[in-house]
Amino acid sequence: MRTREKSGAGACTLVLVGVILWTGLAHAWTSAQPGYVWSFPRDHWARDGYKTEWWYFTGHLRTAGEPSPRFGFQFTFFRVGVSRDAPAGGSAWAASNIIMGHAALTDLETGGHRFSELVVRAAPLLGGFGRHPDPRIAWSVGPPGTPDEWQLRWKGEGFDFNMDDAGKSFGFELSTRPLKPVVYQGPGGVSRKGEGATEASHYYSFTRMATSGTVRLDGKEWEVSGTSWMDKEFGSNQLGKDTEGWDWFSLQLDDGREVMLYLLRNRDGGTRYAGATLVETGGAVRYLQPGEWKLNATGQWTSPASGAPLSGRLDSRHPGRRHPRHHHSQSGRSGEPERAHPEPVLLGGFGPGRIRERRADGAGVCGADGLRREQPPADMKSRPAPSGCNLDSSP
Repeated sequence: MRTREKSGAGACTLVLVGVILWTGLAHAWTSAQPGYVWSFPRDHWARDGYKTEWWYFTGHLRTAGEPSPRFGFQFTFFRVGVSRDAPAGGSAWAASNIIMGHAALTDLETGGHRFSELVVRAAPLLGGFGRHPDPRIAWSVGPPGTPDEWQLRWKGEGFDFNMDDAGKSFGFELSTRPLKPVVYQGPGGVSRKGEGATEASHYYSFTRMATSGTVRLDGKEWEVSGTSWMDKEFGSNQLGKDTEGWDWFSLQLDDGREVMLYLLRNRDGGTRYAGATLVETGGAVRYLQPGEWKLNATGQWTSPASGAPLSGRLDSRHPGRRHPRHHHSQSGRSGEPERAHPEPVLLGGFGPGRIRERRADGAGVCGADGLRREQPPADMKSRPAPSGCNLDSSP
């Protein structure tokens, strides 16, 4: 089963997270509401009028001849709306959007982890967002000293993406193909984040995609294959003012099912809002109700760089299953940054791990997983991080 964890990025991310989540006039931007008419592949491209949008990929990759994953990866593009309307003056350099990119690679054999990030204006020579049917969905110049662009492209049946960071000495180029139909994360693709009128996003996923390509690390290159998960989400002012952060999980079980769940935390650490989706092997979708599952902390690991408490173990239950257990190794979780400042709010890393599960009929199920945690750094040292997941459900 696969889970992902986001934490840790740069100080620039912290500034922009405030722009993304807690500012921006709601009346100036389109909010996510029921009745949105989805159209694919058009909706894989940027959607004008919404303040915040992201394309998020995570996965596990095997090298030739290896039965278990060797690498975990994460790749993300964010679009942050600065102005709904084109800036006055007509200059091509006057940006209406900001592009944020983030990528991470975990070597599961050595426990090493690297991440890279960038922030640029959507402007000529820097980066931008394509228009359907242009194959290029999003692109950006690379980090300083890196000649190659970062790109996300639609190839007609799946996504291709690539990144490189010459200074961090890693990169990857991957191609994906969905193995299941698109999954709407919430009825009609509306994912509620609270009870307020604008507290929602439009959200869909490809929960299992065949993935192949190359990984580069410290001058070496590997041909890889595996599976990945893709999320696309867009909205405006979707979090309430009392929302402090969130924990989000994607789980890919080896029996062909997937689970997505999230908790939004309020300022005292309690749960403000929650949601969960179960995808059956054949693609049928069920939205789990709040009383059907819960998140319990069962372990904790503290970052030696920042002192931040981070997830170390999770136990879960979900429909017809009991007592799955997940472990992140201390060195293998990807949220550990390469510099000694507190991990900021958004975009951190990716924590690949393994799941062992006992089904209700006694048969064993394994899988790979990842989870992500997002919380302002000033508070990360003062409150324990939830790290256990119990999905309880009546059959």
